Parts: sequence; structure tokens; C-alpha cells
Amino acid sequence: KIIEEFEHDHSKLATKDVARRSFLLGEGRIELVYHLSPEHITQNTREFVIPQLSADQGFNLTWSPDMTSAYHADLHEAEPKDTELFTLLEQLVKAQEQSQTIVRTSEQEVLNILDSRNNEEAKTTLSISVYNVERNEKARKYRQEQEQRAAAEEKLRKEKEMDYLAPFLARLGDPTTLTKDQAQRVRDDCLQDLKSRLVDVANIIQTRYEQETTALQKRQTEYQEHQSNEEYIDYCKEAMFRIHILGRRLENHKSQAPGRFRALEARLKHDQRMAILYQ
Repeated sequence: KIIEEFEHDHSKLATKDVARRSFLLGEGRIELVYHLSPEHITQNTREFVIPQLSADQGFNLTWSPDMTSAYHADLHEAEPKDTELFTLLEQLVKAQEQSQTIVRTSEQEVLNILDSRNNEEAKTTLSISVYNVERNEKARKYRQEQEQRAAAEEKLRKEKEMDYLAPFLARLGDPTTLTKDQAQRVRDDCLQDLKSRLVDVANIIQTRYEQETTALQKRQTEYQEHQSNEEYIDYCKEAMFRIHILGRRLENHKSQAPGRFRALEARLKHDQRMAILYQ
């Protein structure tokens, strides 16, 4: 995960100026949170789902409206056109690549510094006389122990980053083994977390669907009263398109949610750390 935060550029509308940009690399998503406008109590947000690209595709993205969803604090704010959203997605993908490069460079610099320090510390043992067998042997064992400890800590860190139970185990102090009560709590918390995330996504899509429907109904009422021009027809076409996409996303999400929940239950059941629950 890479998170970037930006000061408000007062030459732009707050609702159009990104305050926080999150690249969720492991999930293939990009989240945008815009600055808070004085007229609203909530901030605009937008999310993009990035398709998996092969190495030879580069930035040759393909666009589908269901690759993005948004929340507008102003119910009457118009959704950008697909071409604008696609352009924004291309810019974000390139920005993500640049950010990853910067992070990798920084990590390499840190590793180089650590290597340099390790080399300097290792060289200090050369001052021990070659005739002092006891001290040389102790220094060698000490270095080996330090290297083994560092390797073990690094392995543990990587395992935790990939461990779906890590956040819930951390709440218990990362115990090496779990009691039955602890295992039950971890299982319940893990399932509840997934359930909450599924509900949150469904609520976001549902809210956006209702906003689009309400806005279209209002525009239709205005048309009946004032008989607007072709702009009204274009608006209705785009609005119906967005409503259709949101409805399809909501249906897909609801149909896939039970399967995702069952998959997590099965994964927990086969996790050795949860074995005490099924003995």
C-alpha cells in the first residue's frame, strides 16, 4: 500500500482537488479522497479497479464503466464523462508506477546504508588478534547469531504481510498458539471484517444508484415542466447508462458475496492455527 497526501490547491475546487491518493497494490485498486468543500460535510471519493496487465501491455488499458465508482457530496454534481475518467485512470496508473519506483529506490538506499553499516561493524572484528582464538570464535558465533536472528525476523515480517489473520492475531499480542476462546475470537473477527467490508461496498453502490435515479427523476420532472432541448436527451442517455452499470455492479456484488464468505469460512477451517476449533 502506498498513500500520498496533498495540500489543497486553492486555484481548484475542493471537490476536484485530491487530498489523499491510495494505491492498494495487493488489491489492484486506487482510492481517491478529495478535499472537503466548505459547503459540504463529507468529501467526494472515487475508486478505480485496475485490470491486470501483462508486461508487454504497458499502459495500454481498456476501459469499462464498472472499473470505477464514486461518491459525490453534492447529489446534483454531474459524473465526469467516460473519456475523462479513462484519462484520469491512465494518469493514476502512471503515477502508481512512479511512486513504486520511488519507494523501491528509497528501500534500496536504506538497504545500502544497512549493508554499509553491517560491513563496518563486521570489519571491527578484524582488530582482534589472529592469535586470540577464543575472542575470534566468539565474534564469529555472535555474527552468525545476529544474521540468523535478522533473517528470521525478516521472514516473520514477510509472512505477516501476507497473512490474512495477522491484524486479528495482533489484537491478541501475536500468540504463538491459540486457546479455543482465542481461536474463536479470531475466526469471528475475521468473518465479521469481511462481512462489514462487503456491506460497505454494497451500501456505496446502492447509495450511488439511488443518487443517480433521484437525479434522473428530477431532470425528467423539469423536462415535463419546461420542455428542454437535446441536452436533456443526452443527459438521460448517460444517466440511464450509469444507472444500468450501477445496478449490474450491485447485482454482481450481492451474488458473489455469499461465495466469498463461504470461501473464507473454508479457508479458516483448513488453517492449522484454527485446528483447535474443529477437534
